[in-house]
Amino acid sequence: MVDNDLKNLERNLFLKYFEDGFWDMYIGLLMVSFGLTILLDLGYLAGIFSSLGIFIPSIGKSRITYPRMGYIKFRKTKKRNISFILFGVMLLGVVLFFFFAGGRDSQITQFLRKNLLFVIGSVWGGALGLAAAFLNVNRYFIYAGLVFMGVSLAHWIGSLGLNLIMVGVLIIIMGMFILKKFIRNNPIIPAKSE
Repeated sequence: MVDNDLKNLERNLFLKYFEDGFWDMYIGLLMVSFGLTILLDLGYLAGIFSSLGIFIPSIGKSRITYPRMGYIKFRKTKKRNISFILFGVMLLGVVLFFFFAGGRDSQITQFLRKNLLFVIGSVWGGALGLAAAFLNVNRYFIYAGLVFMGVSLAHWIGSLGLNLIMVGVLIIIMGMFILKKFIRNNPIIPAKSE
């Protein structure tokens, strides 16, 4: 019973660390950077943004979240789940690459080429959906839907670059609202002096 209570406490604390909105803003920044990369035709732009953007959660958490909540080191299981998601997305990308680079013109390859934006939207949206399920952060399901629709509908509505920028900006704005709520609900507790 105690072990179960400890697991529930750890799960609730882990979820609390996602209530600050910093990871949301990073996801949004990634979408904006991919959109700008496509619009401006600068292949390196997404790499720069994603490399620099990873500091948003770490700096934000160290300056805003940890002073309000403290720092707890969690078990490796959550990190392992996220690693599996990232590995699965990478593996799917490699498989898709070999489908396109293989030179064969099978029905699957023709389908993938014809529906490439749907496939990309499914992979990116699916990765966010898996992250939402593994991390139990329900708003990531909304982000998964936004990414899927933004990418998949680019043939008919707007352009891929513009759609990704709009989706990214929406996610960043949602992250900012979440951060504002987090700061309001979790004031810094002054240290007790003895």
